Amino acid sequence: MTPGELTVEVFTTKEDPAAEFISNRPIERDQGSPESFNIARAWLEECCQNHEQCASEEEPLLPTRVLDVTDADNIKLLISGGRARYAALSYCWGGAQPHATTLDNVGEYIKHIPGLYLPRTVHDAIRVTRELGLRYLWVDALCIIQDSSEDKLKEISHMSVIYKKSHLTISAASAKECSEGFLQKRRMHGALEAGKDPFHMQYQCPDDVRGLVILREEAPYHPYWEATRARAWTLQEHVLSPRTLIYGARMIWRCNHRQVSHGGTQDWSFEPHHSQDRVFSQTLPVKLEEEADFRNRVYQSWYSLINDYTRRELSIPSDKLPALAGIVQEMARLTGDIYLAGLWKTSLLHDLMWSLHGSTKYRHSSVWRAPSWSWASVDNAVRYGRIDSDAIPLATVIRCDVVPAFKISHFGEVISGELELEGALCELSKEQFSLALEKERLAEAPPSENEVAFGWGHWYRSMLQQALDNMPENKFSEPEWPETAYALVLFQGSRAKTMVEDLGEDNFIAQGSFSGLLLGKLGDGRFKRLAAFCNHGDEWLRSATYETKKVLII
Repeated sequence: MTPGELTVEVFTTKEDPAAEFISNRPIERDQGSPESFNIARAWLEECCQNHEQCASEEEPLLPTRVLDVTDADNIKLLISGGRARYAALSYCWGGAQPHATTLDNVGEYIKHIPGLYLPRTVHDAIRVTRELGLRYLWVDALCIIQDSSEDKLKEISHMSVIYKKSHLTISAASAKECSEGFLQKRRMHGALEAGKDPFHMQYQCPDDVRGLVILREEAPYHPYWEATRARAWTLQEHVLSPRTLIYGARMIWRCNHRQVSHGGTQDWSFEPHHSQDRVFSQTLPVKLEEEADFRNRVYQSWYSLINDYTRRELSIPSDKLPALAGIVQEMARLTGDIYLAGLWKTSLLHDLMWSLHGSTKYRHSSVWRAPSWSWASVDNAVRYGRIDSDAIPLATVIRCDVVPAFKISHFGEVISGELELEGALCELSKEQFSLALEKERLAEAPPSENEVAFGWGHWYRSMLQQALDNMPENKFSEPEWPETAYALVLFQGSRAKTMVEDLGEDNFIAQGSFSGLLLGKLGDGRFKRLAAFCNHGDEWLRSATYETKKVLII
């Protein structure tokens, strides 16, 4: 018999005498049960009454349209204009939405929305809304007129307010499409499948009382495995909402004060009010003495969110910037910074240093949606974090001009973008260009001890396999070799500053850590971004000849 390992979960029920000594509880498989709704109501009540970080308006202004779910048999689309608490739904569409509100049916929906028209996920969200004592529900497919470009643009520009002001966001995390629903009995992730019976064992309690504990093969789980984690639009819905009730393989409550899971031996409970994505749902004013630290947290949160966002999927390629506009609007409010097609004016040089994650093959969008210097121009997963925190800027931003597609929104689609920089520029041979690309893809380090490390090994194996799958025969075949390629130096590491002082400006590239952009020259003299580079005194960089030049990148 081949030796191996078997990991088991150990738990007991809350009524059992052993419950005093065994804290783990079974996962509630039926998330539509009275017990599940009792737990959800208790979480919501505790948050509203006791969590200062989650304070919200008693009766916020309702979105333009909401579903009135007062009568389960007579759902209506309400053109609101009033004030009341409401829930919002975060879910995966999973394809066309035949039930969506259009210019043709909006009049009918105001009177009555036939139940047969509504998919199972919306029916389940209506039930949750009613069970939690709320009258109104916001669902994008029904509350935005889907065949009206004007209405879609207007309502998407209000997305940050809609989710931030919601009393609760209901996340249909487990449903890959809206026809699936999320309140049915759940199957477990991982090794445990339906039909595998757990093992019961007696537990000796004090005073000769015997309890019962349950042993079962562990069913690994991570919230990142849920369906909504793959959809780009749901990121801002998750980040902006002050309270979220997540219906996945297990039920999880998340608010600005805490996260708590119901059942299971893997406890997904923690205190997230210092976690990075919580800064965007901040409701309390920031103290003056904490303002600098808070601003730093906001920008670090942004980089983490871009790392997450660019791994997610979009059905419509042109939605790359609009699907993040709610978070962008909130960040602009928090920082007063100017947004430039995915980058920020205050940190523009740093923001230019995004790189591919898990692939050397640049997958450019099928439609033009951003200038080449923006991460939004590619379909790849991208990441930040390759520049030292004490890196010293060497280039200067002369100007950056971005033209939005619509005057009503400066945070969504753009139609053009130009960036003019001045810095040390060198022309590269094909060999030098290939050497510069060698460090374009670097594996990220595993989480530190104080971070959640569960699932990192699984993620790393997936990332490695993705990298192998994407590897071309010539690993530097993408980006394609341009007729003329250049390196523009943007940063030097802190140790290189001493070398500049010791060796003089003419020899400043001789050693040390430098980073910047690889550029291709276009026929009209302008440039496009090809990649980013980081090096530590590599030969290709030392052997190049540099001149201080101005370059215009589009």
